[in-house]
Amino acid sequence: MKKLKKDELIKKPLWFKIKDKWQDETFRKRADNYLFFGFLAILIIFGAFKTLSLRNNQSVMKLKEAVAVLSEQSLEENPQFKDAQYKTKEEKYLTAVDKLNTVINKNKLTKGGKLAKFYKAVALIELKKYDDAVTILEEYREKNKNDLMLPLAYLNLGAAYEYSKDFEKAEATYKNGLGRFKDTNYEPYFAYYLFLIYEVENKMDAAKQLAENYKDFKSDALILKDLNFKVNYFLSL
Repeated sequence: MKKLKKDELIKKPLWFKIKDKWQDETFRKRADNYLFFGFLAILIIFGAFKTLSLRNNQSVMKLKEAVAVLSEQSLEENPQFKDAQYKTKEEKYLTAVDKLNTVINKNKLTKGGKLAKFYKAVALIELKKYDDAVTILEEYREKNKNDLMLPLAYLNLGAAYEYSKDFEKAEATYKNGLGRFKDTNYEPYFAYYLFLIYEVENKMDAAKQLAENYKDFKSDALILKDLNFKVNYFLSL
């Protein structure tokens, strides 16, 4: 069986892809899903459970159960799914947070406990508890400098700042991530979301400079088409 590369996982998520459109007309962005990066992390972690140094098999199962909840579809999200375990998105994410808290409290010094915090932040963003998510992700970013999930932590942190309309901190987060993860599969994602922030803040000169930097950018990332659209738009101004 062919082993999927990381970016192939980005193109073909295992479960489903949530689309969340901004209602605020001042935030001019196409339908996108920031937490999609969280689900990419789910794919990675299911393949990495064997390497975790958790205290016992029960802890492994608890983390798996909590993460699996994030992939469930509620009846609210899919009215056709009559066998849905959860009626609302809120119920689903609250359940995930509860399960993740159990893992965190019992495995504070393990990799499992650390990863549970990351997923808790993802769930908190969906619950619109942005300040709580930011607190967790900021701590995660500072304490896990070389962690596999670090770029995803940056992306979700930027998303949390955006949803709370703190565009200045979102910009700083994306710029930091773009520099740190340059020449990786994540680079075009950071660049794209930075373009969106520049639009919101009306920083046209910064957007034009970023466009110059990416006019000849090559990548097989799914987001490349959208990135190129932004590049061509700002170069045409």
